[in-house]
Amino acid sequence: MTNDTIFALSTGLGKAGIAIIRVSGRDAFNIARKLTGISLIPRAATVCYLRFNQELIDQALVVFFKSGSSYTGEDLVEFHIHGGSAVISHLSNVLSTGFNVSVANPGEFTRRALENGRLDISQVEGLLDLINAETKEQKKQSLRVFSGQIGQKSKQWREKIIHSLSLAEIMIDFSDEDVPSSTISEIEALVKSLVAEFECEMAGSRSATLVRDGFDVTIVGQPNVGKSSLLNYLAGKEKAIVSEQAGTTRDIIELSIDLKGYRVNFYDTAGIHSTEDTLEKIGIDRALKKAALSHMRVFLLNPNDIVEDFGVVIEPSDLILCAKCDLQSHTKYSGVSSATGDGVGDMLSKILNNITKSSSYSSVLINERHKKITERTLVFLRLALEEIDLTEARIEIVAENLRLAILELDFLVGKINVEDVLGDIFSSFCIGK
Repeated sequence: MTNDTIFALSTGLGKAGIAIIRVSGRDAFNIARKLTGISLIPRAATVCYLRFNQELIDQALVVFFKSGSSYTGEDLVEFHIHGGSAVISHLSNVLSTGFNVSVANPGEFTRRALENGRLDISQVEGLLDLINAETKEQKKQSLRVFSGQIGQKSKQWREKIIHSLSLAEIMIDFSDEDVPSSTISEIEALVKSLVAEFECEMAGSRSATLVRDGFDVTIVGQPNVGKSSLLNYLAGKEKAIVSEQAGTTRDIIELSIDLKGYRVNFYDTAGIHSTEDTLEKIGIDRALKKAALSHMRVFLLNPNDIVEDFGVVIEPSDLILCAKCDLQSHTKYSGVSSATGDGVGDMLSKILNNITKSSSYSSVLINERHKKITERTLVFLRLALEEIDLTEARIEIVAENLRLAILELDFLVGKINVEDVLGDIFSSFCIGK
């Protein structure tokens, strides 16, 4: 890890009442002392003037954190200055040219926190999700991960695997001694309980992904049935082009909304009908594929439409609604109108009900990396069980699979070299984090 001192603006660009510039590294305290002319007390906010070469920069609130108890694990100083561009530019210029401090790379503060043991990799991912969270449920989930829940669970799983491995090692080292016959049964019980826990987390990972990425709802129907009008009503503005001409929508138009804390992604698609137009055929093909991949579909029907004719498999959770219910009605289905808003609230309530059912148990495994590591760990645990179930179980094979399971699990929180995933994670961070 580099010991270079770095700085960055950690608040948003543009005019504001307050801006925060962070400085982290071995020279951070000396820089703060020279700019303020005073010795700072750790973890205490001090209001003082900042000066460089007798020139006043600003009156600021300065907070100093000693190494070991700061966000990065290094000496870290925060300058809370006035948020005008001239003040920010002045202090930034002094730091870079007057003190030769490097501008931080994206995510460099957090990377130093990882390298100094202040965070593990899963917490870093949780922090990134927290920064990007747009809904209440996304925030709650990312806070759980950022607080270290994956690390806590990983530690519990690791302890169980290590205990199983130690029992296996006893059987190997003392094979000719008086090892209790129940030892292999104890190993089997521990590994079975681990497999059950991992399978439960894997089942819940779909819910976690749903909260993180959003619940996909595709609107399906014939041309001019009102799909785009419904999307525009939900958006509160004209997001999709609405026209009496059939086939206006040829590509997929997306709208994301916050529905009682959950992100819902609505997709307006091309109208499903027979056509010889090449572009329309492409649009219809995309519509059918999107509908098949979505968590839920909303079918909008004219009075004489038959939903089965659309060529989409209808799931029990799907909604079938009569379109433009202010102008027409369907004998079989309830209606919705984008002109009056009738039925929209009921439609959203049913969508929310589907989401809450689908996310009843949300795993700590919130992304594809977590799931792949868990899947690989499960493979070795299951191989250990398969060996135990043999009449002449080879305990050495059991022990080796348990060791491999531990190695895989350590990738979850970054206890071993994971340089290959770091670049991708930190490239998504903003500069001041």
